[in-house]
Amino acid sequence: MAGITTLGIGSSGVLSSDLLDKLKQADTDAQIKPIERNQQEVKLKQDGLKSIKKLLNELADLSTKLADSTHYQATTTELNGDSIGAKVANSVKAQDITIDVKTLAKNSIKESKRFDSKDSAIGAGVMHLSINGSSYDINISDTDTLDSLSKRIEKETDGKIQGSVLNVGGDKPFRLILKAKESGTANEISATGDIRFYVAQAPKDAEFSVDGATVTSSSNSIKDLMDGVDITLNKKGVTTLHIKEDTQKIADEVSSFVDKYNESIKLISDLTKFDADKKVGAVFQGSSEIRDVKNRLRDVLDTTFSAKGKMANDFGLEIDKKGVL
Repeated sequence: MAGITTLGIGSSGVLSSDLLDKLKQADTDAQIKPIERNQQEVKLKQDGLKSIKKLLNELADLSTKLADSTHYQATTTELNGDSIGAKVANSVKAQDITIDVKTLAKNSIKESKRFDSKDSAIGAGVMHLSINGSSYDINISDTDTLDSLSKRIEKETDGKIQGSVLNVGGDKPFRLILKAKESGTANEISATGDIRFYVAQAPKDAEFSVDGATVTSSSNSIKDLMDGVDITLNKKGVTTLHIKEDTQKIADEVSSFVDKYNESIKLISDLTKFDADKKVGAVFQGSSEIRDVKNRLRDVLDTTFSAKGKMANDFGLEIDKKGVL
């Protein structure tokens, strides 16, 4: 069968396939393409608005940081020496503090007489322990061993004394060790009863000087040596703590603010410009609302920046002839 290439209408009118294609294209150009162009324009505007909103939110976040007065109290610390460690709050003013560690605090440690094995029975009896005003009687059963007794001590002394078994070597190598959880002379252990104990380490208070003033402490970790300054004593020796204002962080954030401002202004300019050579306008060309965003940003920099009436240029912020901050 021959292919049908035309459709007859009566005896005189004929619609060719080529004519149908042209009619279809004309209909598409007249109705479909404007809708597609409109959809594309709407999409470009949505993307443009999202980009503007993102940059302005980032600029607002930076502004909030720079407006926070506590943000300008940041400090950095430097230790000249290693006899201490230090933690300094931002509220501490810039200064140098010299700390001379003379004695570290030590825990009270007692060791028992020697035993053959950590697992052999000790024999029934009682152990009297006291520390920092508290006394404890620990009963020893026939089945108790050094190991089982050591594990009961911390619980039965409210955590104030820790027990362990130590192999010191030689004949009868095992000893029961009692160690005060907290250091300092106030936490000296007294141990009497059916097990004999000896002093392995006498407790000591820490002694150090701060800019020449003598300080004692039961602990090597000193909280609030002065407001906002905590230190840890590591060893004997002199260390100078340098506390300085952290101005670099603020400088970096002001620089970030300037960069983000310029990025926002450029984006708005790009979205509202008209290309005279190509005779094509950007997606928001002619939009007074979008141009007004750029004007309002500039106005902000021309208004008062502080409660004392200082302006943007008082803080080193200026806009050049090209609108660049």
